[in-house]
Amino acid sequence: MKRRKNLRIGSWIASLMLLGLACRLMGGNDAAPAPVDSENNIPEGIPGVFTEWPEDIPDDIPEFDAQIRLVMEGDTHTRIFYENISKKQLEEYLQTLEDAGFSLEYKVYVAEGHPDNSAERVKKGEYDAVYITKGDYELRIEWGEDTTVLDIYASP
Repeated sequence: MKRRKNLRIGSWIASLMLLGLACRLMGGNDAAPAPVDSENNIPEGIPGVFTEWPEDIPDDIPEFDAQIRLVMEGDTHTRIFYENISKKQLEEYLQTLEDAGFSLEYKVYVAEGHPDNSAERVKKGEYDAVYITKGDYELRIEWGEDTTVLDIYASP
């Protein structure tokens, strides 16, 4: 009886592993992390991975002219990692987006199991992310001390 239960669990785990492998092979994970070396250098020649503002981003979306660490492009989603972004640089970019007609929605995340201090954080002008929209354009930016991430979603 115990052997049968272990066999079922093993079969279930193997099925999940095969499903994950199949998704990767079919390109279902377009946001998979790019391989980097021990000094965070990105090897050249990896399709969809580079370190400059993508040329195929529509001109209606202003370029965030800052130090790009990594760009990952998928079919409908581009993720840009920045480093060394000051709060002032971020606020200037958000103002540029707003001036270009984008709507900004500031988000404060509340972690489950932790006290909800979101109202206090909002009063201080703190936020975790900004959701940005204009027509068919959807963007999201999250700012951190070390890394800032800009997600750009294209409508299918």
